[in-house]
Amino acid sequence: VITVIVTGLTGIAVFVAVLGIVNTMIMNVSERTREIGTLKALGASDGQVRMLFVAESGLIGLLGGVVGVACALGGSIPGDLAAQTAILRITEYAYPGSVFSFSPWLIAAALGFALLLSVLAALGPARVASRVDPVVALRDE
Repeated sequence: VITVIVTGLTGIAVFVAVLGIVNTMIMNVSERTREIGTLKALGASDGQVRMLFVAESGLIGLLGGVVGVACALGGSIPGDLAAQTAILRITEYAYPGSVFSFSPWLIAAALGFALLLSVLAALGPARVASRVDPVVALRDE
């Protein structure tokens, strides 16, 4: 039952994160309309503009994944101390190991998931950015 509840809460957190990324990218596109118009007036193709926003979102997602992994690794230290104290108090047995386990594949998967999620969330706003008419964008205030 606890696993189902935690999985549900994790799914909600991922959904909220995707909405936040999409909202950020939509605001990014709307605030940079003149820049997009200038790029397109100078000869940038729709694909280049789209890749600009997708790459930017990917870098933001990767940075967020690195910060998240660092916070998890840093948070495991006091978590281990608290768990070891609780185990000692309840069972009178000193647990010498770590309660938290961070295998290299898990860290790589977390970083890959953050990158993939941010790139997928940016595809819609990037497509909107690539379809901006340069004349309208440069006239926009």
